Amino acid sequence: MIGLPVESKYNANPGPGTYNAENSIQSLHNKKGSVRISRAERKALFDEKIKKAKAEPGAGAYAHEGMFDNAKPFYFGLPAEAKYNTNPGPG
Repeated sequence: MIGLPVESKYNANPGPGTYNAENSIQSLHNKKGSVRISRAERKALFDEKIKKAKAEPGAGAYAHEGMFDNAKPFYFGLPAEAKYNTNPGPG
């Protein structure tokens, strides 16, 4: 807003040479992660979607007559009709 004092923001980052390099991003990337390999059987990811798809009717299983019976045909590339103004010009 107009007339309000500007709020000062303090930079909380450490100054040069005052940070601990052991906690830097590079040291985090150099560490090895722990990995576990399981032999337990996993649930298939798409089981529920497959069951749902099998329960629904497939293509062509419904009546679709009459959807486009009265539709106007559409063509690409036909010229537009030019309509000229037959009114006399000015003067």
